[in-house]
Amino acid sequence: MLNIQYEINKLVNKANSQQLSEVDIARQKALDSLHWVWIGGRERMWKQFSRCKYIKEGDKNTKYFHNIASAGRRSNAIVSLVIQAVQSFDH
Repeated sequence: MLNIQYEINKLVNKANSQQLSEVDIARQKALDSLHWVWIGGRERMWKQFSRCKYIKEGDKNTKYFHNIASAGRRSNAIVSLVIQAVQSFDH
């Protein structure tokens, strides 16, 4: 990952001082794609890790389980509705 970031930074610095060639632009696009693939894999790893922890600790009615349930309720809440350009608050 550090090599990808280093190469991207080199191309950005080069672009600041001169116009990039077509080869450099293609290389930058490829490096950006690799960077996003790496980030996506990392996010999937952490999501899977959290699921493992939930399965391991979630069935014990622990503080962890209740925090997860509360977070789910908060993210699923409807705060307001807009119907025909009139906003109504649901409290």
